[in-house]
Amino acid sequence: MFTDETYKVGIYLRLSKDEEKDKEKEENPNQESKSIRNQREYIWEYIKENKLTYVDEYVDDGASGGNFEREGFERMKKDLETKRINMVITKDLSRLGRDHIETGFYAERYFPENRIRYVALADRYDSIDPRSHNILMKFAYNDMVLQDTSIKIIEIINSKKRQGLFMGGIAPYGYKRNIPINKHELIIDEEVKDIVIRMFEMFNNVTGIQAICNTLTDENIPIPSVHQKQTRGNKSTTFGIWKAKTIENI
Repeated sequence: MFTDETYKVGIYLRLSKDEEKDKEKEENPNQESKSIRNQREYIWEYIKENKLTYVDEYVDDGASGGNFEREGFERMKKDLETKRINMVITKDLSRLGRDHIETGFYAERYFPENRIRYVALADRYDSIDPRSHNILMKFAYNDMVLQDTSIKIIEIINSKKRQGLFMGGIAPYGYKRNIPINKHELIIDEEVKDIVIRMFEMFNNVTGIQAICNTLTDENIPIPSVHQKQTRGNKSTTFGIWKAKTIENI
């Protein structure tokens, strides 16, 4: 196996869009997620402590862990195949992938067969440590438990939806949650009821979607996010302007 001096490290960072709500990223989609920055700092502490040779980093910010056809991951594989790097470090096994079968393939087959050392720091997994095999088994078991739990949670939510209960966070424009009586019940939002009725009347009178948008914008009628006191997108140059997609959704 390689000696410590021969390891050429590539760090892999990943975050799924569904995993974490990042207010900074919502306001500026081009900005890197906070979780990605935290993963990087965590891994760099390990690199410095172990005096490893850093070569490159590979980032998939907003990529599903169940799909291995990711831009950053594919670029990392090319560098592994050309021997530009021979060691991969992730924060934990789930950063490599959420699918325990595919993740297990890379950890137990692909990396060892290609003489690549793989380390998942938070899970204390190191491919050169024989004891790490048990960690992979635990990861697979936990993944199956999570999937089973997820299925049960989804069924509970769907059951409540079938009962007519609102399970979302923010009520659709024109409605509001009946708090504190029943947060799962929607009631008409009297503040904007007349605006919604007017939208439908304009549409029924063959007024185009864009024309409706222009009318509402010209009359300085607050867009849904402003009415709901959300700050998302308030730094955009088009903030406050009604958009066709918004009207279509309503």
